[in-house]
Amino acid sequence: MPRRVRWIRDMKARQPGLLLLEAGDFLFADERPADEAARRRAEALLDLYAAAGYRAAAVGARDLSAGPGFCLDGARRRGLRLLSANLRVKGAAPVPAWTLLEAGGVRVGVIGVTGTFYGGIRRRGDVEILDPRQVLAPVVAEVRRKADLVVLLSNLGDTADRAIVRAVPGIDLVIGSGAGSPRGGLPAEGRTVLLRTHPRGKSIGVARVRVQGGSVPPAIQNRLVMLTGNLPEDPEARERVRAALHGR
Repeated sequence: MPRRVRWIRDMKARQPGLLLLEAGDFLFADERPADEAARRRAEALLDLYAAAGYRAAAVGARDLSAGPGFCLDGARRRGLRLLSANLRVKGAAPVPAWTLLEAGGVRVGVIGVTGTFYGGIRRRGDVEILDPRQVLAPVVAEVRRKADLVVLLSNLGDTADRAIVRAVPGIDLVIGSGAGSPRGGLPAEGRTVLLRTHPRGKSIGVARVRVQGGSVPPAIQNRLVMLTGNLPEDPEARERVRAALHGR
């Protein structure tokens, strides 16, 4: 994370139109009930994601490992916008399905979806995860009317992402996490480009998008930046992570 924060800071200085998005499942390593150490680490991640300037993130099932309130309230306090079209808590949607952002003069409609719990389980306690294919069509249609570019943040995995794109037209770009190989190229399902980074935050994806208007798909260039030891760290982020790991 300290390398991610430093890389983002340096990139922002060169690219003021940078739009930072997170596909979800970023707070906890798995779905087991989070212990105190895991909660401290997640608190640090929420701090760092918000400070880095992430504009939106999808909620993943793993992000709920300390209960939905921990994730949802923690993000809200920090001004980090969470999204999910198919997450329900006590029968209600706890976060918006989508948001409209601006980057480089382009209106970007960003939609979030939440993957199932391990084993395809859709309900756990007060939490229910609906089939995104049953709820996305009207959401995408609404966003399509208001945005120049429609982006789906998904932690469902590659197979499910492709099924969504086939079932729901109008999505320009999928930024995915979950099962599937990282991609530095431009794999597509129809006119929709699907992008994915390495698991556990080992890389950051950089997509340059040029909206061409009308029915012409956007022009996209994509690369993966490995967050390895040859990249410098942000000192404040490093200390924040160390404090979380050592219970300070």
